[in-house]
Amino acid sequence: MKHLILDVETTTSNKGNPFDETNKLCYVGLNSDLIPDRNLYDIEYSDTPCRNELKEIQLAIDLSDVIVGFNIKFDLHWCKNYELQFSDKRIWDCQLVHFIMTNQTHPYPSLNEVAEYWGLGTKLDVVKEQYWENGIDTPDIPREILEEYLQGDLDLTEQVYLKQLEYLSDKPQLRVLCSLHNQDLLVLQEIEYNGMIFNEDKSEELANETKRQIEILDLELKEFINCDGFNLNSSDHLSAFLYGGSIRIPYREVCGVFKSGPRARTRFQSTTLRALASDRLRDRCDLRTTEESLCIHL
Repeated sequence: MKHLILDVETTTSNKGNPFDETNKLCYVGLNSDLIPDRNLYDIEYSDTPCRNELKEIQLAIDLSDVIVGFNIKFDLHWCKNYELQFSDKRIWDCQLVHFIMTNQTHPYPSLNEVAEYWGLGTKLDVVKEQYWENGIDTPDIPREILEEYLQGDLDLTEQVYLKQLEYLSDKPQLRVLCSLHNQDLLVLQEIEYNGMIFNEDKSEELANETKRQIEILDLELKEFINCDGFNLNSSDHLSAFLYGGSIRIPYREVCGVFKSGPRARTRFQSTTLRALASDRLRDRCDLRTTEESLCIHL
């Protein structure tokens, strides 16, 4: 199969979130024998028109069988933002495949971590360490440095991909599992990109109602427990209430009078609670049922 390595560089607001309208796509990088002339495309790094660049990228996608990337859903979101089409292509996410191959022990490994796993080199961190971490956004990074960084990511991703293919070559069942998960990414990407309709006013209404119910329940519990100073947020207090035991409740005691007024110190009073028996709970709690349930329609 003809593979196409894909990586993008974007502006950095909200970690380059593709749904942040202040962000833009600066560069698209492709590694493939399908595009021998050039493989790094200035989209909005500069102010020059990018229509021809997008056409060339789409052509490379059309000619490929599988699109390969690292955390590729991020890159696909950005491609979708610029109307690049890829829904009929196979996908290979090296990050996801590594997660499956290592028995799901590390959900989001970095490209460096995966490269080290295979004994490969590491990516260049100069862009992250000298520019992004110092508040310098992607369009202000010198072009030659950004292109070298992007090309390094492309090359390393391709090396990881080839290592993974070699490893899976004699493990057909595991390869099928990886393939299924990779194709699921297309569905997840589409779901995330389309989003869900959210009724903010209804959500606020339900949140306020839930808050009122919690306050009522807290009051009923405190009356039921009947212990001054009992802390519903304390696991020790709740344990003593449910299973029996002693709890220490702090109180203030006047210990002297100074020029500025009386001073107090904190002391602790031990209180023993009887275990919560089931018959006691039935006697004191009013269990209610209702046919109605709170729900939000999205």
